[in-house]
Amino acid sequence: MTAGAKKSTNIIITVILSALAVLFMVPMILVLINSFKSKLYISSEPFAFPNSETFVGFENYLNGLKSSGFLAAFGRSLFITVASVILIVVCTSMT
Repeated sequence: MTAGAKKSTNIIITVILSALAVLFMVPMILVLINSFKSKLYISSEPFAFPNSETFVGFENYLNGLKSSGFLAAFGRSLFITVASVILIVVCTSMT
């Protein structure tokens, strides 16, 4: 394969992969945009950006943190991680 053909093939592959990356990012961007809207507007206008009428700020995130017990779970996970790393370091340093 010549250098010119290889370069054009690389460009085509890069364009295709870039398009796929954007395509895979669209649902995540929609979720992020809709997370700042109230429930009523998420179902009625899922592709619209939040405006002064639909914007709820960080209220959805705060309600999610409170109702899921995220901070308690994070604390337990942090304790288990730190304790296991200390135990691993102590045990492996003896070997």
